[in-house]
Amino acid sequence: MRKYSAQSLFLFLAVFLLFSYCSSDPSLTIDEEDDVEDIVPITNKDSLDVTVSSPYYQEMEVEHLQFDSANVLYVVFIGEGFGRRNLLKEDSKYRRAAVLQYNYLFEYPPFSQFKDDFNFSIVYAAGKSFNESAFNYGDKPSSSINYEKLYQYVGAATGQEGFSENTLILFGINRPVTAYGLNKISFFPWQYPDVMLHEVGHSFGFLGDEYSTGIERPLEFLFGTGYPNLDITDDPDSIKWKRYFGVSGYEEIGIFEGGFYPDSLVWRPSENSVMRDSHLDTTFTSLGFNAVGREAIVKEIYRLKGDSLTFEEFLEIDATNR
Repeated sequence: MRKYSAQSLFLFLAVFLLFSYCSSDPSLTIDEEDDVEDIVPITNKDSLDVTVSSPYYQEMEVEHLQFDSANVLYVVFIGEGFGRRNLLKEDSKYRRAAVLQYNYLFEYPPFSQFKDDFNFSIVYAAGKSFNESAFNYGDKPSSSINYEKLYQYVGAATGQEGFSENTLILFGINRPVTAYGLNKISFFPWQYPDVMLHEVGHSFGFLGDEYSTGIERPLEFLFGTGYPNLDITDDPDSIKWKRYFGVSGYEEIGIFEGGFYPDSLVWRPSENSVMRDSHLDTTFTSLGFNAVGREAIVKEIYRLKGDSLTFEEFLEIDATNR
């Protein structure tokens, strides 16, 4: 056995302690350019904290395209006849339908002038299979549709229960149907936004149809309807829109025969408008609302916001549309 002197043992111990100190200093064992987080293994617990997002929009999920908590007016898009596959986020036919209506509605006056006053939301809904009804929309939707369920879905976006007159519902249908509008609901085939605009004229502005089809109706049918854009007199001193006559910029407002289906004995305020001629063409530039229709819509906007509107105030708002 080799023997070591006390001096040799002391020297050995000093070298050993110095090496141990250097090995315990992180600054000497990890290069400064290394990413410490990269060398930390991901544990099972870490992986449980990761949320996996669904590739589909969920039933009754709400997406706001425009939202301001101060707004009291709402537009909500609801789709009907869309299957689950149309809610795939990567390529959602449902969402495309909603965005199409949003862009179109707020492109035309007077909605374009009040765009920031409306919240616009999408509420997703799907039938169990392709083209299946989500709200029981049938051939006679006024009697067959499940309004309780419809208002429940709309309420998810607005926070309101049941029918609310400050909410315009755009009910876009994924199949050929007869369009109509009433009580703040516009029913229409979603591919034709100009038809949607026409139905909004009914459901929001309380406007009557300005087209004529040769169908005769008893004139008593028009009494009490209150349509601001139709009259059964051609007397310029008493017709409903007489206030426009002689106002600069409104020369297109006159007295034109034919409307509300009859060709005669009913008069409308302009030769043409979206209430007379809406197009089944997504590339068509709409005729839009005539001045009488625009005024009716602005009046309703003001009423729902708790204000009143004089004709002079409307003329100021409508100055850019003359």
